[in-house]
Amino acid sequence: MQESRLVRHIEELSPKDRERFRLFVQSPFFNQHQPTSELLEVILECIHSANGNGSKLDKHKVYKRIFPKDPFDEQQLYNVMSYLKKLYHRFLSYQFFENQEFQEDLLTLEAAYENNQFDLLKNRGKQMEKTMARHPHHNSDYYLANYRLNYLLAYYGGQYEDRSKPELFQRMFDHLDRFYIAEKLKNCCHLTANMMVMNTHYDFGFLEPLLDYLKQNWQEFESDATIVLYYTILMSLREENNPAHYIILKEILASGMNTLSVKEQGDLYAFANNYCIRRINLGDSTYQWELFQLYKQGLKTGLILDNGILSEWNYKNITSLGCSLKEFEWTENFIQEYKDKLPAHRRENAYNYNLAHLYYNKRCSAMSCRPCCTYSLPT
Repeated sequence: MQESRLVRHIEELSPKDRERFRLFVQSPFFNQHQPTSELLEVILECIHSANGNGSKLDKHKVYKRIFPKDPFDEQQLYNVMSYLKKLYHRFLSYQFFENQEFQEDLLTLEAAYENNQFDLLKNRGKQMEKTMARHPHHNSDYYLANYRLNYLLAYYGGQYEDRSKPELFQRMFDHLDRFYIAEKLKNCCHLTANMMVMNTHYDFGFLEPLLDYLKQNWQEFESDATIVLYYTILMSLREENNPAHYIILKEILASGMNTLSVKEQGDLYAFANNYCIRRINLGDSTYQWELFQLYKQGLKTGLILDNGILSEWNYKNITSLGCSLKEFEWTENFIQEYKDKLPAHRRENAYNYNLAHLYYNKRCSAMSCRPCCTYSLPT
């Protein structure tokens, strides 16, 4: 069992999630196969032991623990491991499902519709309409959920109640269109950036007609924070020499963040940063101070972090920029304060490299020389 991916995946779970997985496997609703529960207990005991880990598991001993009266049968052990692996996959999907907005309500409504439980559909549907009306972030997830909700209510109403009222069907179409527009623009932003960095190519299909449609009907969308955000980002990538798009991104950063989801705030921050980096690397030094302020904002708000981790590229870029602007005291404090937020396997190398870079630049500054710096775009 030393090479078992299953054991490694369980080891990688946090202690809290290991306990949740144990309760999941013990639940008779999900699992009624006792040897599978026994196998998980053996794995967890080994991981929790003072000096042990999953790689120390011996398959003969594990089998004896699970089937104490039976002679060793490797295939039977593999079968039990397969059962546990399937439960692990279901556990991951269940945990992910629990964290998804709208999904439980929508699936309840869809199940009610399929089972002809129309009182439940109408009652919960009205509750969800109120929830959606209060929701602060009108992003693609919101529009997709609203499309699914209005699809159910519209087709139920059209079939069983009043067919003469088109409002629900119209809302269904409107939300579907906005879902497509927001999702299309978002993915075009990311893949356009990928093309610029990695020299790849993508066929964006209906993008040009969509952009023409948005320009001709902008009044319908100018109050939609998500569509405005990704449209502006995309135009900043396609029209790099036009600073007006970056100025709009700055305005949203300064005042419009509350209308955006956490993911959208991260995209806004990252693309604004990358625009400045590209301008600097093209020789426009006026964007150095812009980028420095963006980095400070990202550190203050946490937008620059990914699950609490600061990438070595951003660590290096911030250090290089601080040195270039001769903000040596601030930069040294930054290097020390954010060392522990670097990825563990790169931490010491990145810390030593950037500290050396700082000291070199401080010495150069004292000698009145100006080393050149470029900045790396994340890939």
